[in-house]
Amino acid sequence: MECFCSIQEPTSKEAYKKLCQMEPNIPIFMRDWYLDCTTHDNWEIIIAIESDKIIAVFPFKYRRKGSFKFIENPRLTPRLGIWYTNGLTDKKKRKINHEIINTLPNFDRFKIAFSYDFTDWQEYYEKGFQQTTRYSYFVDRSEKLQELYAKLDRKVRYCINRAKNEIVIQDNIDVNKYLKAQDDSYRIRGKRKSYSNEFVYNLIKQVEAYAEVRILFAYDKDQLCAINCQFVDDDNKCIYNMFTSYFPTTNANAQLYLIWNSIEWANTNGYSFDFEGSMIPEVASFNRKITENKKMYFEISKTSRRFDYITHLKNIIHFK
Repeated sequence: MECFCSIQEPTSKEAYKKLCQMEPNIPIFMRDWYLDCTTHDNWEIIIAIESDKIIAVFPFKYRRKGSFKFIENPRLTPRLGIWYTNGLTDKKKRKINHEIINTLPNFDRFKIAFSYDFTDWQEYYEKGFQQTTRYSYFVDRSEKLQELYAKLDRKVRYCINRAKNEIVIQDNIDVNKYLKAQDDSYRIRGKRKSYSNEFVYNLIKQVEAYAEVRILFAYDKDQLCAINCQFVDDDNKCIYNMFTSYFPTTNANAQLYLIWNSIEWANTNGYSFDFEGSMIPEVASFNRKITENKKMYFEISKTSRRFDYITHLKNIIHFK
């Protein structure tokens, strides 16, 4: 088996772009066009080849800050990791993992959230990497909506039923109108966004060019109460809940009903619903109102001695 990295071999990105056109099961977040947008083309890829066929790929953001080099997930990219072609044995995957680690460019910090289907990090452990288990709440498309509803707490069902008579959901919202509403929500709540409107606008437009974006507003009469933006992965039959904001002085049931309405739509149309961002305590608490089901994924990391030393010095100086 041969592995090569795009840093050394400029054709590997082009090979991956062609692979993305042929392989529908590559998740949205790992696709070349998504990475182009979220990294401003500042991504690299390791490709594993056997018998002139691509059998695995590992894309990642590779950036420099000062004298440090970072391998990481781009902003608004919940999971990356390794994509394997179908039919590979566990033994073959372990060999690929070993080769990928050996092919990584020099880095001072490696920190990647892997996809759900990456469950064996043995080779990374042996090379001194660390692993943190994380979760995302998830409603599978195979679940029956009636059974999911029956499992809801009685108070949650009451809130949803009440909201059905009070809240109107509007879709097909213009992206600029959405961004203004998001700004208003953050300002009212005294929060700051970790990304610019330009970045989100470009990302939404990029996803719209290749997939589908659902932007939803929840109104109580003429009062905007909650907003939501979702990415629809048609090939993998999954809806990713990317952005949700609310207005605290409005109908308290609007956000809950907006998400439940989205799950109803997803389930009816044969999609799973991925809540995303579910490790944040208050977000996890909200998501548990609807489902206890969650998927596990690994965040794998490693830092250089130089990075640890300088970080330690900065912490001492800051403490003083």
